[in-house]
Amino acid sequence: MCLERRKRWMRSVRRSGVCEAAFAQGRRFVLISGLGWLLDFGLYVWLTAGFGLCVSAANFLSAIPALTLVFLFSTRRIFAARQGRFSLRQKYLACLAYQCVLAAGVSLLEERLFFAVSAAGWGTWISAREMKLFVKCAVTPVTMICNFIMMKFLTERL
Repeated sequence: MCLERRKRWMRSVRRSGVCEAAFAQGRRFVLISGLGWLLDFGLYVWLTAGFGLCVSAANFLSAIPALTLVFLFSTRRIFAARQGRFSLRQKYLACLAYQCVLAAGVSLLEERLFFAVSAAGWGTWISAREMKLFVKCAVTPVTMICNFIMMKFLTERL
């Protein structure tokens, strides 16, 4: 019985176009986020390699300009930004606060992952600079999914 109910639900979702619209938004968000990630990654490399910043500080600082870029593009090009209870400026500030919390958590995760990878003996055949890049790339999919959900909620629901 449960399987039949699930099949009916999937058919109704397919007919309504909800899945197609969400996947289209997801594809566009990945593209825009990719540009933001390039900015984030470039700043991250510059801060870690050029200035010798630790992984967590570099990640936190590089995330803010990338977030701004992605927010501005995604609210205008991807999501149906509706004028709800909050203005676009207020939504940006909420997104910035969310990003600060996420960046702090991810930065700590990256720092721990960096030290775990170093302690595991990878430091013998991978330089510290390369490990910093590896750690940044390893957490990117998780942060991208979290950001997609948050942007969609902020722009379309609030």
